[in-house]
Amino acid sequence: MNKKILLIIGEHNFATIALKNNLIAGGFEVIEVEAVAEEVERHKNDADIYLYYLGPYFKNMIRVLEVINEINSDFRKTLCLIGESIGLRIVKEELPDLVIREQYTRPLDIRQVVLDMNEFANDHYVLTQLKTILLVDDDTDFLKMMQNWLRNDYWIDVASSGDQALEYLTDNRPDLILLDYEMPGQSGADVMKIIRDRPMTSRIPIIFLTGKNDQDVVMEILNQKPEGYILKSSDRDDVLDKLKQFFTKHILLRKRDF
Repeated sequence: MNKKILLIIGEHNFATIALKNNLIAGGFEVIEVEAVAEEVERHKNDADIYLYYLGPYFKNMIRVLEVINEINSDFRKTLCLIGESIGLRIVKEELPDLVIREQYTRPLDIRQVVLDMNEFANDHYVLTQLKTILLVDDDTDFLKMMQNWLRNDYWIDVASSGDQALEYLTDNRPDLILLDYEMPGQSGADVMKIIRDRPMTSRIPIIFLTGKNDQDVVMEILNQKPEGYILKSSDRDDVLDKLKQFFTKHILLRKRDF
């Protein structure tokens, strides 16, 4: 299990020293960085858990958290905050969409923090065992619905256009792409061709999503040679069943090839 923590220090004191020492004693590798946006960006891939000990300078604090929020749109990070009640309140007011797993008010119960960090590290380990699906569709309502349907069984990342999907794929390798076939502008077929032409992404499986069920469209889709297609009119159980069948078959094929 990966037990690394990015400890972001906004204020050095005896509590931060004790916190670091207790985390190390708890089996964590602690990467300590100053609460500077550029430093956090530079170390963004060093750990899955970010533990930010807030400092007194609110402007700098918000800038650091904005960077973390940007990082978390592409990567799976757990963010925890430690601070005075006023600082935590300002964070909530300034960045209402920031996803915070836990926040701790000073004075700090360090033992509880270490226990929680162990729980969060275990949660990350469990998440890494889930298959990752990139869901690509220009319909935001459909994206939300599919996320709700699949999130208990898969890790879902989303893109609302072909360009967003291709940008995501520069740094990420999902286990499957669910790709809208009838997107405006750059169609699903166009995006699939680019993905197939790139050596680093050419082997990522693609299943098309389509709202059309007539024979001509189905034949057109199958001619692109995807791993399959799913009708958007399918219900939740049908979608989950098709994905389960796909991953079962895919795993068996990989074992056979090996």
